[in-house]
Amino acid sequence: KKVGRGECWDLAAQALNQSGALWDGAYAFGKRLDLNRDCVFPGDIIQFENVQVQYTKQNAVYRETMDHHTAVVFSVDENKNMILAEQNTSDGGKRVRLSEFIPGNVRTGNVYVYRPVSP
Repeated sequence: KKVGRGECWDLAAQALNQSGALWDGAYAFGKRLDLNRDCVFPGDIIQFENVQVQYTKQNAVYRETMDHHTAVVFSVDENKNMILAEQNTSDGGKRVRLSEFIPGNVRTGNVYVYRPVSP
């Protein structure tokens, strides 16, 4: 279903607000983590800035761009690959959907991970 207005960050904002987490009401969603050093857990928030990912699937090369996008980590595997809950995407529309994110596929841009902080 659609959360809030269906904007990508509405999903993260509602989760943070309903849990009573401390955040700035903009894009600092809590304690900033180092994606390469820290463990990422379900419930963490990811902010993509000018990110381009590239991957190969069935002998075809795919490229996706996320200029300014927010998602919530749904699950993480032992290789740090993630399933994200997100909305307002080109293929998912304004409804929440789950999608795969493999950090190793990032070619350009910045990926920021935040851990919600309780009061």
